[in-house]
Amino acid sequence: MSKHKSLYILWVLPTTLLGVFIFLLGGGVPIKIKYGVLWWRVEWGLLKKFWAPKYSGMTIGHCVILVDEKELDILVSKIIAHESIHVYQDEKWGPTLKIPYLIASVIAVIKGKHYYYGNVFEEEAYSLQGEFANRAAMILEASENVDIPDLFRRLKREGVFR
Repeated sequence: MSKHKSLYILWVLPTTLLGVFIFLLGGGVPIKIKYGVLWWRVEWGLLKKFWAPKYSGMTIGHCVILVDEKELDILVSKIIAHESIHVYQDEKWGPTLKIPYLIASVIAVIKGKHYYYGNVFEEEAYSLQGEFANRAAMILEASENVDIPDLFRRLKREGVFR
């Protein structure tokens, strides 16, 4: 593991631990570590009853919970790409991300937009997920051993994404 990746893991660790806590209490079951992320599936409890019918994935730190774990079998689905972009955002903002995320939702509502779809963090993830899924799939065809958040960060640095 690179020095930089270790720093990202430490920077996001408080948020990741929050994700583990929420997912365990809410009915999530860890399924695997893949692409540098701990993936979960919704199994029971509050997440299954209230959250799963509306959403397909959620990211908290280096933890991502999916309604349908079959998404991980697709080389890089748009859901995996979308949630990977959120992992990148968590690595960028660290444990402070949830505050600007909530503020962005309030601003979206004030502007007359939807609290979720009008949130700038979600707008970024939705606007980049298709292109990122395509580029990541091409790279993953050559090597399954790729850290997706690192890949997104690299492509962003190279100017592929804004």
